[in-house]
Amino acid sequence: MPTFQYRVRDRSGKAIAGTMEAPTLQGAGDHLYPARVSSHRHRGKKETSSLDLSDLWKRFQKVKLETLVLFSQQLSTLYKAGLPLLTSLSSLQEAAEDPKFKRVLEEVGNQIREGNTLYGAMSRHPNAFSTIYVNIVRAGETTGRLGEALDRFISLADREIRTRQKLKEATRYPKLILFSVVIAFGVLIAFVIPRFAQVFAQF
Repeated sequence: MPTFQYRVRDRSGKAIAGTMEAPTLQGAGDHLYPARVSSHRHRGKKETSSLDLSDLWKRFQKVKLETLVLFSQQLSTLYKAGLPLLTSLSSLQEAAEDPKFKRVLEEVGNQIREGNTLYGAMSRHPNAFSTIYVNIVRAGETTGRLGEALDRFISLADREIRTRQKLKEATRYPKLILFSVVIAFGVLIAFVIPRFAQVFAQF
């Protein structure tokens, strides 16, 4: 029977690690879930022998603002339509194109099923949800106006995105000029000056 290594957290947030035997990976997960862990990841021992640097790098990458805006728009629409929160999150998780954000939504859903609030679950993922975003969701969730709170964030985020685009366009021309100057200076150093040096060396 295969042996799996796992790292989990209980309801108090305490980390627990160990190994267990199970017929399949799904079986290991089914055994861990009743233990009331908040989130878990498990993999076979063969996979733990080497470190996947690409996965490590992805953990520290933040979710794009555009992705968060799209998620907020969709969640606001589903919330205003009267759909249950967990149903909405499950639908958005399946539709998410960003693998990292898809995993985050899965973990948020699991934490809500265990009795956590939406803003509390989101606060555990600072690379996806900033402090400002969590506070906006908290205000909306506690007052029963989550849809309006998300709309407020969308308005602020749209302005931020437009500002970034304007700054990017404003700096495009200076960057092009600087690049041209660097190329010209390189050509001068590599070709023009050596030729002049050869000419003057003949006198």
